[in-house]
Amino acid sequence: MMLQSFGGVLRIFPCWPNDVAASFTTFRAEGAFLVSASWVDGAVAQAQLLSERGETCRLYSPWAEGLRVHTQGGQSVVVSAPADSIYSFETVAGESYVLSKP
Repeated sequence: MMLQSFGGVLRIFPCWPNDVAASFTTFRAEGAFLVSASWVDGAVAQAQLLSERGETCRLYSPWAEGLRVHTQGGQSVVVSAPADSIYSFETVAGESYVLSKP
C-alpha cells in the first residue's frame, strides 16, 4: 500500500516492502489533498501534497524523527506536536507543501 487515507489521517507508504523502490503522483486523499511521494532504500525519500480546499492536514510522520513542512516556495509551516502520533498543520487552498525529516 502506497497511501492510506482513513478517518481523516494520512499514512505515506504504511506497509511497503523495504527492498522495492516505488513512487506515486497525485493520489487523492481525504480532506481534498493530492499526495505525491517516493520510496527508496526502505524509506520515504520525498513527499509533498497539494491542498485543494485548505483543510487541516493530519498524518503520521513517515520518518521516526518526526516531520518538517514548508511551502513549495520555501516558507516554514508550523506543525503541531504529535497527539497520539498524529502530526497536523494548517493548509491554504491551492498551496503545495513539501514534507521532510526534521
